[in-house]
Amino acid sequence: MEKYAQHYANEQPEWARWAKDTSRRIWEEITPLFEAGKCTLLTEQSGTRIYMNRFYLDLLENAYQSPDDSADMIFPNETTLKIKIPLDHLRSINVTTDLVTYLGSPQEGPLPLIKLIFPRGIPDALVLSSMIPRRLMEAAILKIRSFLRKTDNKEYIQNKLIPYHQGKENQLRDVFNRIMVRPLECLSNLEEGEDFSFLFWSSFSGMIKSDFAKRNELENEDLLVLQSLYLIEIINNYYRAKAFKRKERSMAFNDLDILIGQPPYAYSIDSIIKFVNSKGVPLLGLYSDEDLQSWLHNKVTDHKEDELPALLLITGPADAKRYIKKENYYPFSLKLLLDGRPIVRKAVSDRWLSIIKDYQDEPAMEKDEEFERLLKRYVGELTPELMAVLTDKKLFLACDEMERGGIVFDNSRFFSPEGALFPMATLFLVNRKEMLSDARAILPFWYSIPLLISFISFLQKMKNIKGEMAKKKAELGGPKRTAPANKNRDMEIREAGQKLETEIVPPDNDIDNYLAQLENRWNTLLKKQAREDLLTDIQSLVRDRLRQTLRGQRHVMLTKDSLDKLARRIVEENPTLRDLHNQDYLRQYTVLYMVKLLLQVKF
Repeated sequence: MEKYAQHYANEQPEWARWAKDTSRRIWEEITPLFEAGKCTLLTEQSGTRIYMNRFYLDLLENAYQSPDDSADMIFPNETTLKIKIPLDHLRSINVTTDLVTYLGSPQEGPLPLIKLIFPRGIPDALVLSSMIPRRLMEAAILKIRSFLRKTDNKEYIQNKLIPYHQGKENQLRDVFNRIMVRPLECLSNLEEGEDFSFLFWSSFSGMIKSDFAKRNELENEDLLVLQSLYLIEIINNYYRAKAFKRKERSMAFNDLDILIGQPPYAYSIDSIIKFVNSKGVPLLGLYSDEDLQSWLHNKVTDHKEDELPALLLITGPADAKRYIKKENYYPFSLKLLLDGRPIVRKAVSDRWLSIIKDYQDEPAMEKDEEFERLLKRYVGELTPELMAVLTDKKLFLACDEMERGGIVFDNSRFFSPEGALFPMATLFLVNRKEMLSDARAILPFWYSIPLLISFISFLQKMKNIKGEMAKKKAELGGPKRTAPANKNRDMEIREAGQKLETEIVPPDNDIDNYLAQLENRWNTLLKKQAREDLLTDIQSLVRDRLRQTLRGQRHVMLTKDSLDKLARRIVEENPTLRDLHNQDYLRQYTVLYMVKLLLQVKF
């Protein structure tokens, strides 16, 4: 470099600075390049070399620049390019064993360079990672075209392949013509994994390799054909597998679309990921979790103007999210309403029977507004899923869209013509006066005599007043007496607990042992102290809620049904309990623990 600079310094002034003290200047300039990884210093037996990364990248880029011009040459390698690349700058990939894996997870970035290793006797090939697979396949197909153009190769191979494609001779001739005239179109068909394209390249490759295997010696033109065939064969199989997976994935989403439209119509994500096809194969596996999330997101968000999305995301009790097809939202809601009507009616009827038996009344018996408020309360407590649906604006939009589509609801409407939700009394087909009359009709006749009821109610109020006065007097230090009513109530509670114990606890078990079994099913924390703390918190919460219920609702009926509802409310209202797994076992435990408290009476 110093000699060159001294010779040309006068003609090219930019070389003047390198004419003197050249060694020092070179090391000053090249050291930052070493540190930046743009070049490498190689010490070998023959001497020291400077390896310039960019030089070899550009060299390979130029080698593949005009694949038509190099169609009669083997793929570039170190021998043909007259270069030597350090091993740590090369990544070797065996074409027959490793290329498919590489295609599934390609290298990011141009370095290291890729060396493709073919079976024995076939030269290696150098390629940039960015050229795999598209540009590599373009070069391979152009080499095949060049091979077919020579002598009678095209007619010879075409005639030999006809027996493999009986009945598809026209398609076979069409593929050969496209290779000769529009080779890149053949590559597009191969990338799409088309049936005939896959069969053609498989038979084409197998037949030529079989012919070449009979030759004693292979020329360069034979070797470049074999290089191309191995690449085409491997990548053809890769794209065919991808096409099969796409088809399998598409069929899986078709199955998902059908399954999500079947009863019970509304599905949580936990239910959706458990869907299986008609052969019992889980759908999650035929598509990935990311594919499923993307499909659901598109179904929930994509929609035309003035229309709802095909899939709705609805919120149920405890903020549970579920997916439902918009055309199924109305029948789903209607079924909830039909199932909820007898539950709410019975709850109101039982409540009023209990109140009337005590010669009492309440505002809901006299005023429609209070009656509506009572119904809403029971709908929220007893059928929370229905209440969530009725308060969802999407229900009106779904019904409105169905009506605009020509669907008639007859007598099963949720909304008035003005778009307002019907009152609960209308939806549940109940009439305040009729319900009150029916409740009184069940009881003895004197419960229907207003004057008698008023008189007895007055006496009870006076008795209650006296009881309050006695209580206050006792609190101020007066003589304490145990009310017989308290004893009777304690006895009722204990008897209810005994009845429930017999009903819930299996015959071959006892309540403490059964509680322990249920606890092990919902309390899955690993640390002993954490398990004990969680159990203590839950027991304390249940104890307080049961105590409040017994004190605040004197007429509450202690049945398995009422305890089930109380347990459900306790769990759903507490965020910590809501997040626990095995909710069914947790609620069973809560009910059974309340039964144990009832047996103790004083807790």
